[in-house]
Amino acid sequence: MHVVSAVMVLTTIVFFVATVMVYNSTDHQRSMLAKKIHNSGWIVYQAQLEFLKATSRLRLTAVSPGPGEFDALKLRLELLRSRLPVLYESDEADLLPGLAGYKRELQVFEQRLDGMIDALAHPKLFEVSGTDVFHEWDIELEPLGRLLQRVLLSSVSYNDATAQI
Repeated sequence: MHVVSAVMVLTTIVFFVATVMVYNSTDHQRSMLAKKIHNSGWIVYQAQLEFLKATSRLRLTAVSPGPGEFDALKLRLELLRSRLPVLYESDEADLLPGLAGYKRELQVFEQRLDGMIDALAHPKLFEVSGTDVFHEWDIELEPLGRLLQRVLLSSVSYNDATAQI
């Protein structure tokens, strides 16, 4: 009887330790998921924010072009360009539903942005062509804004649904 009691106490201790370990593991996994969900929303938000800053700078440059404005616009376009691959290459991108479907569209915009950035490396070209090109670029980038808005809304919806689970 003494042996049976000892086995039962030992079994209880083992089950208690196992329960604590399972709880800690589950809590850690939940914490990691929450962090990844937060980060996935953050990378989409950052891309959207850079888009807004770049288009604002583009419109400002169209109104008052100058060497300083060209440099500022080039920087803004480079920052926007750098945010796009992060949307589909990061670990958090796996959490965004349907993002794989946007990858090709995002890559097309990356190429367009590369062309704009390359053109800004030669500001003398704009002395010949004028500032109409900036209005054209603004129109070219409009669909990117809508695309980023769709991705952002998708991210927010997914994150809300996941947080409620």
